[in-house]
Amino acid sequence: MSRKLLSLAALCTKTPTSLKNFDKLNVKFFETSAACLARKSAEPTQKPAPLPRRGNREDDDDDFDDEPDTGLPSFALYHIRQIKYIRMFQRKAKFEAPKLKEHLEKFIPPGKNEYVQFLNVTHLGEEHELDKKSVMIIKLNELADRNIFTPEQTHKLLLICQNHYFRESNLLRFSSKAFPTLDQNKLHLAKLWKKIVKEVKDTTDMFGDIPLPAYKPKSSHNRLTKEQIEFPKEWLQKAL
Repeated sequence: MSRKLLSLAALCTKTPTSLKNFDKLNVKFFETSAACLARKSAEPTQKPAPLPRRGNREDDDDDFDDEPDTGLPSFALYHIRQIKYIRMFQRKAKFEAPKLKEHLEKFIPPGKNEYVQFLNVTHLGEEHELDKKSVMIIKLNELADRNIFTPEQTHKLLLICQNHYFRESNLLRFSSKAFPTLDQNKLHLAKLWKKIVKEVKDTTDMFGDIPLPAYKPKSSHNRLTKEQIEFPKEWLQKAL
């Protein structure tokens, strides 16, 4: 026992234990003899098993599996994911894109009555309240080129839709998001335009004696160009 040191000082001060229960304790013996140190130095040390080497073949996806036992840092795993992501699109461009030629359709220009444009915005990966909003745009230049309305009917159209007329681009713009789905809002705008066309082509009263109202710029960029009202100088003289 003189050559063996037991680290039981802290254990014995807290929980006194008899020597009968000594074998049950998880206590390590530390030998300090020269023979023990020589014996330990002669024993071969166990080296950790090397990590499995990953392949460099570009045509094998299994070489880049994000296994938890790879031992790679997070930056390396992120780089590997980027490589897999790029290769996915490269395979689609090589093998799937040529098959789309079977569904190729010839471009057909819009007909005479196809002048209404619908616009909408879609937020990918999330739900947004503007996804149901539909915008209808009608260019007055196309109406004039196709002779859909006469000058009198165009005058009546501008009187009816004066709040939706944009003089900078010479178009009519309507929007709707009152209904829960995009198709319902689009159908509502289409029905609204049919009612407007029916009213414009009604020759009962063409409102030819009513001039167009004064134009008010709708764009926010024209706010700086508004007429600045100056304080009357006559009022200042009376105040003094």
